[in-house]
Amino acid sequence: MTETFRSPRDYVRRAAELGANRVALRSGDRATTYGELAAQSVALAASLRDAGVGPGVQVAHAFPNSVAFAVWYSAIWEAGGIVVPLAPPSFAPETARLIADSDAAFLALPDGASLPSGVDALPTSVAGWHGALFRVAGAAAPIDTRPWTEDGYAVRHFSSGSTGRAKHMFKSEANLAFSLGILREAAALDETEVFLGALPFHTPYGVRALHAAFDLGAAVTILPRFLPGSALSAARRDRTTVFLASPAMIDSLAGCRLEDGDEAAFRTLKLCISSGAMLRREACEAFRARFGVPVRTWYATSETMGIAIDFEDGFEDGRVGTLMPGVEVGIFDAAGAPLPAGAVGQIAIRSDGCSRSYVNDPVASAKVFRDGWVFPGDRGYLDSSGRLFVVGRDDVINVGGYKVDPLEVERVVREALPVGEVIVLAGTRADLPAVKVVVEADPARVTPAMVVAACRARLSPYKVPAEVEVRARIERTASGKIVRTSLDGR
Repeated sequence: MTETFRSPRDYVRRAAELGANRVALRSGDRATTYGELAAQSVALAASLRDAGVGPGVQVAHAFPNSVAFAVWYSAIWEAGGIVVPLAPPSFAPETARLIADSDAAFLALPDGASLPSGVDALPTSVAGWHGALFRVAGAAAPIDTRPWTEDGYAVRHFSSGSTGRAKHMFKSEANLAFSLGILREAAALDETEVFLGALPFHTPYGVRALHAAFDLGAAVTILPRFLPGSALSAARRDRTTVFLASPAMIDSLAGCRLEDGDEAAFRTLKLCISSGAMLRREACEAFRARFGVPVRTWYATSETMGIAIDFEDGFEDGRVGTLMPGVEVGIFDAAGAPLPAGAVGQIAIRSDGCSRSYVNDPVASAKVFRDGWVFPGDRGYLDSSGRLFVVGRDDVINVGGYKVDPLEVERVVREALPVGEVIVLAGTRADLPAVKVVVEADPARVTPAMVVAACRARLSPYKVPAEVEVRARIERTASGKIVRTSLDGR
């Protein structure tokens, strides 16, 4: 461990040393100080160590947004373990598989939660802080890693799983420290911040509010789940300054019914970030008109963490802003040759926030992690000023030898019709490849024929969808991403 390295495992204790009476967490009317959070975490960590949690030991952590989430998370780190965040009960069908795939030796559950179906585990003597620890049968030996060092593994995250089976990746302590540091620097954040913790904490983006606050010694207002009214009420009460949101949250807040005084709910907000999916121009502009606060786009992936942030005013399709400090982006053609400014190609990222590979998945790793770069599958370009633009996915659709960029079709539909989400994917017509479009909209206002007509008016014939579905609601993951496996029409 270098002399200057500050491990994220120490953030809570360090914040308590600098200000034990400073508020760390707010949940409803209850406030938890850093002194209390540190004491609770240290006490629970002692019990976890007695049960066998230590360096290289993975602990599946399945708590909802709550003070208990933070206490157990911090305690696992304090004990030297690796956190494996899972969606809280109700358990998704794949929970047992995720636990087995992660080789977690223990499972931490909130009070009253039953073991998920298919998980063979026995309770330990550790119970407290609104949760209990279970020992998982048949778990693998601890991983060879050294906690409190730059290379020590701290978290095992999953990709969203929106395109199929989730992929696993470790985040080292240096990965986390770097990502938090560049956010702090880029946004000029300090210990006075109040974060609105509205995203699910078990997701890589959602837990960033906790990590960033603990790094700063700042406060987090915890929302058990996002509802527009509760978010506005909490922001007014606690004088929120930082809101890490999903595009769906921005959309909801931009159009929800307001109570008296709600227009001023974000009057203290100095940073509102949207990440995880495409933000609609209409939602961005409506949010700013309603609350007087601009929404900043943050480009990040599970594999790379923060990449770019857009502090410019005025919405521009595809613009994700300037690169964050210490992040390098390259644009490459299909043969792997670098491209000049303005040329569209595969986006690749290199930084100290990047994971090194997927766990036990050499085929997927070889595709994404190449020659020191991470290729997340997006296409884009850097302009002459170094601003990054994302113009589509690298997974273009092949229709009879013609290439169709899904983003081009998506934009046509968005601009022509009153839709929410637009998903463009490969379909068939008479058993031949074709374009398929699934839109989230009011079926009384948008029909498949209208979607086809809009595309036919502005696109080449081979880009016009042969299949169109209009759904009142499209299934999403806990972090707000579309579950693409739900779009096959079955």
